[in-house]
This record gives sequence, structure tokens and C-alpha cells, in this order.
Amino acid sequence: MTSFKKLLTASSALAIAAVGLNAPASQAVVRGKNADNPAVVKIWLQGEHDGTKVCTGTHVGNGWVLTAAHCGMHMHHKTLRVGWGDPRTGAYNPERGQTSTDARTYGVEGTADRAEYPDDYRVDMMLIHSPELETAQVPAMPIRTEGTAQQLIAKTCTAYGYGDQTPVRQKPRKVGERLKSVSVRMTSAETDGTTIDSTALGNLHGRGLNGSLSSGDSGGPVVCDGVLSGVISSIDNASGQLIFASLDAEEAAWIQNTANI
Repeated sequence: MTSFKKLLTASSALAIAAVGLNAPASQAVVRGKNADNPAVVKIWLQGEHDGTKVCTGTHVGNGWVLTAAHCGMHMHHKTLRVGWGDPRTGAYNPERGQTSTDARTYGVEGTADRAEYPDDYRVDMMLIHSPELETAQVPAMPIRTEGTAQQLIAKTCTAYGYGDQTPVRQKPRKVGERLKSVSVRMTSAETDGTTIDSTALGNLHGRGLNGSLSSGDSGGPVVCDGVLSGVISSIDNASGQLIFASLDAEEAAWIQNTANI
């Protein structure tokens, strides 16, 4: 799917080209609004040459964080870090080594991803285990446990992310220090066959109503009807359409079994 760009960030020149930070203006800045959702975390990897790759994730319980599979592919879990703090203050910025009493960083003990990815891009989901989140009593977000992607069409949902908020064409680019949200109208769903049932893998397609998504938002939650219903995956470069990995019954069972929730 070469027309898709994945919404993580990387600081090396090669990685920046790969994830498409030079996006069209309509896709380059998250407008939306400042958000306060304590279950949402920032994920980053210290890579070669001090490169930093950033994604967003959601604590679903027992120290397990749901994010996008493309955020952690080919990466050893010991190089991943999870940051959690007060999203209202913007105090947390792991790239500068900043912490505060309300903003802390935690290591990762292991990961679990869907075996079908990347062969089936619709299951762009990964779980990472950071037990200290449970010790810190980080709130968990409830997940959608039944239904199909198609049942969310025409709903207005909320997507959260720590994406790139640098003004268009301004350099150097930086990831957001504050959690932001954008309202999204779900417009269509892509499934794995003609028969739509509760186990059909699916992707949701949507349009931002008060902004868009950007690099660094990958893995962030899509909340519909008050529950985690999908994961931010990519943008269609041609149309600006937002792509989300839908959390249907099959994915919910995988999360529940892995995280023991």
C-alpha cells in the first residue's frame, strides 16, 4: 500500500523520508485541541545515531499498552520506552530527558503483535508490556469487545495523539509535548470478505472534522461511544483519508487474552 504513510516520527534523514514528514499542508499539523486522557501514553525508541522514533499508545490494563504494529517492527523491546504524565501541562518530553513528579518514563519487558501483520495491513496492532504502569496505577481505557467496523460508519469519534505540531515547512520538526485530540467522522470500512460478521478484520476510514493527524500519532486510540475502538494507522497521501485499524471482536479477544483483562 505505497500510497499510505505511517504516522510515526524518526529523526534520521533516512527515516524521515520513509515516514513522510514532508506531508501536504493539509496533513502536516494536528490542529484539533489540547486533550486530557490519562490512559494515553507516549512511546519512543532510541535508535541508531541517537535517532528517536515516536508513537502514541493506550494503556488497556495490567501494564499493557496497545499501539500500532508498525511502531515496533524489527525493534528489540528493551529499546522501547513508555512515557506517562499529565497531558495538560506538556511537561513530559523524553527527547530532552525531562521528567517531573507528574511525568515519568518506564521500560518495556516484552511485546506481542498480530502474526498477520504486515502481510495484512489491517491488523496494524501491537501490545507492549510495561509493568510499572500498573504499579503507578495508570488508568486503563475500556476496549470495544463486540461489533464490526461497518457498525461505526457515520459515527463521530475522537482520536488522540502526541503527533508533530510544528508549523508547516518549519524546521527542525518536533513531536508534540502535549496530548491533542481531533474529532473524526467515520466514512467507510474495509473488510476481509463479502460476509461481515463479528470476527471480520477491518479498517476504518475517516475524515478529521477539526483537524487531521500527523507523524507521531501512530498507535493512538480512536474512541467511539466511550470505548477504545481502533488504532491510528496511516493517512492515504492522495486523498488525506485517515486510516484506523478497527478493534473488532477478534482483536478484542487477542487483547484480553494477552493482557489478562
